[in-house]
Amino acid sequence: MSKLWDSLSTSFWFVPAMMILSALLLAVVLTTVDRSLQIEGVEVLGALVPKGTQSAGTLLSAIATSILTVAGSIFSIVIIAIQLASGQFGPRMLRDFMHDRVSQITLGTCGATFVYQIAILWAIEDSKNISFTPQISVFVGFLLAVISTFVIIYFVHHIADTVHADNLIARIGKDLESSIHRVLPKSREQFDQQSKNNKSAAARQIQEVPADFEQKAIALPSHHNGYIQKIDYDALCAIAAQHNLILKLLYRPGQFAVKNSQILYAYAEKTPHLASHQTLSIDINDALTCGNQRKPEHDIEFPVKQLVEIAIRAISPAVNDPFTAIRCIDRLTMRLCEISQKAPQSIYRFDDSRQLRLIINPVTFESIVKAAFDQIRQYGQSDVSVTLRLLEAIEKIGEQCHTQPQKRSLRRQADMIQRGGQNPDNIPEENDRQDILQQYNKTVAALAN
Repeated sequence: MSKLWDSLSTSFWFVPAMMILSALLLAVVLTTVDRSLQIEGVEVLGALVPKGTQSAGTLLSAIATSILTVAGSIFSIVIIAIQLASGQFGPRMLRDFMHDRVSQITLGTCGATFVYQIAILWAIEDSKNISFTPQISVFVGFLLAVISTFVIIYFVHHIADTVHADNLIARIGKDLESSIHRVLPKSREQFDQQSKNNKSAAARQIQEVPADFEQKAIALPSHHNGYIQKIDYDALCAIAAQHNLILKLLYRPGQFAVKNSQILYAYAEKTPHLASHQTLSIDINDALTCGNQRKPEHDIEFPVKQLVEIAIRAISPAVNDPFTAIRCIDRLTMRLCEISQKAPQSIYRFDDSRQLRLIINPVTFESIVKAAFDQIRQYGQSDVSVTLRLLEAIEKIGEQCHTQPQKRSLRRQADMIQRGGQNPDNIPEENDRQDILQQYNKTVAALAN
């Protein structure tokens, strides 16, 4: 259901279609009200609407014609914005534009206004023999035209604001923030406090993994091709409890699954013919949502990769815009500092009776650091400003890290950046290489604390 809703909400047709249907319903209701008032001889709006059927029809025709012309222009503007975003920022950014509610509402408002005017015109033409002038309906049509005008003005401002690089980077940063809070809800302080309260928890969890798990576990295949968008861990725990299993996932959200490839291992101490249980395999695959695209809701690395894509496009020779790349690095720095303060994902999941049921493939700080820095480092090693900002970013993140594994992953990146920055083929100017070395030393000192 969530996959269907996301597909509908990111389409250009769903919201406009709902608004157009609502406009048709409104036209039917208001013309019915107008007929009832005319039968009773009640004049509601008086001078606010044109007198006579012909004048009302002329007004509605003018509004409908104008709105239809503007709607075509709006559609062209949206297509141009999408083309610009795809070419400048990358095709993975199209989802943000397809999901843009302002564009959907603007198209829907213009479409609904046009259809409403046509519906009222139809009612007037159908009632010419009885001199029917739907006063309320005509007045609402005029109000819709006024509303459409203001919506169009805001739409033009919004499109100009949307295609601005800094604003797009900020929106992706917000997506990354939401994904972090969803996937890593606990702070490190909460995690440390729980560890103090239950010092043997980690040891107990490891002990509950059967010693013969690797020998007896049976691989179950994927039934789908595509990127894993969501894994229902609660459903997998329930399935494992129902069949008295321990499941070990080989994938996490964001990774690409190939049909018939191994997707998890299932361990059953007293079930020798597990491989023949087709219903079990179907139930397990139903707990995984796959699609053609990655989505940020449960995949932290996807918005990270979006920022990386913008950065490496910006520093390509065809664009040569290190300022945009630096903006992306700044956003990545901010979010990696936030991730460093989060508790790691719990690898082990238990049922209500505290029996181990699921071992997940977690997203780690180290994997996010690699996703954030590897490609920017590789493509930007000949750009002094980008190299320096990467080292500054690692220094800032390192100041907030609390564990040695986190600092080691950052030190590894800093070392690779420094080696690239000291290569004369990449940075021919000696003074630039000295600046990089000085910043590297500062970064290493921050990681050593």
